[in-house]
Amino acid sequence: MARLLLVMALAGLLCLLAVLALYGVVGPRPTPPGLVIVPPARPHEIIRPHKDGGPLHVLLVGTSLTARGDWPERLERALASCAPQGVVVERLAKSGQGIRWGLPALQTRLSDVAKPRPDITIVEFSGNDASLRQGLPLFLARKWTLLVIETLDTAGSVVFLSTMNPGWGSDAITRPGQARYHGMYRDVAAEAGAGLIDTAPQWRALAQEIRTRVVPDGGHPNEEGAELITIPAFLAALRPLVCG
Repeated sequence: MARLLLVMALAGLLCLLAVLALYGVVGPRPTPPGLVIVPPARPHEIIRPHKDGGPLHVLLVGTSLTARGDWPERLERALASCAPQGVVVERLAKSGQGIRWGLPALQTRLSDVAKPRPDITIVEFSGNDASLRQGLPLFLARKWTLLVIETLDTAGSVVFLSTMNPGWGSDAITRPGQARYHGMYRDVAAEAGAGLIDTAPQWRALAQEIRTRVVPDGGHPNEEGAELITIPAFLAALRPLVCG
């Protein structure tokens, strides 16, 4: 009986280690951050004015970090101030969802001929993909992320991946491997020639007092947090393309 219990305990331990490895809790050291913004390798022709004179279209695809708050509207106003032909920022996002929701939602959006093709698309799912509850193993999240980039590249959209703020408190408990999912975005952007807006290191560098003030629930930045990090980082990435 004792031997059986030992075998069962070892089997349980091996299963736990396998799960931890699959979700990035253990494994090789995450790819460290480099530049905050890495421009895409294939900017297509987005700097050109549209033939019909219409505005440039920026699509934000992601989680509750994109779905909540009015920071996309503030981003649009800031970009519109320098875009000769104007700019529209649209969001395609849903709270609690990861890239398994994002890819088919994006495919549906791109197939809608009544809506304009996005000139630039920014994708952020790494936080929810790292979740033990609704996420994906790291290798599958990487595969789906590459599929999203391929889909957007085929549609002629410039693609950026964006890391967002890490989760703290209970959000960190359910996302123990989130640093490796952020590192995966750095790897995939470099591999696929996508742009990278890497804000996670900026969030991590905040003093605890400031972090508590601007991310009061441990997961979602408030308006001050968006003004402090999110909007400036996105503007720095987009202005060279949108404003020419």
